[in-house]
Amino acid sequence: MVERVIERANDEEIEELFDGLGVADNEEAQHNMDHYFHYKLAQASRNVFFMNFIDTYYDLISEIAKKSHRDQVRREQIAEEHLAIAKAIASRDKKAAKQAVRHHMKMVDKKIESDDLQKSGFLRYPKQYPGNKLYEIYSAIPVFRAVCHSA
Repeated sequence: MVERVIERANDEEIEELFDGLGVADNEEAQHNMDHYFHYKLAQASRNVFFMNFIDTYYDLISEIAKKSHRDQVRREQIAEEHLAIAKAIASRDKKAAKQAVRHHMKMVDKKIESDDLQKSGFLRYPKQYPGNKLYEIYSAIPVFRAVCHSA
């Protein structure tokens, strides 16, 4: 997906990626910045499937993000990861952009795996936990990765 952004986005669209970067003082502001960044990436890719995925699943994905955004250190890491992605896109460096996206996804996975809910079985045994949104999110991650690699 990030290669599509580099190939298809104009300079103005790439500049818009930088508008929502930084570290917010609170979870809600960070969540809004996170959503803005991901949506602008989807828009710049001109990948309708990816844009629809962000629109449809961001409320679920945001459950993971909210857990990450509680931690100031993780908020700073997310900001650095997004900045690395934006800089690589701005320089039109596909290799660096792909590496930055892979690193960001790896850190998301690491957060999920280290989460107490994962360890407790909350994600592994969804039927025991009615309304388990995190299980839905965790199940959507492979779809998200597939969307990221689609045309």
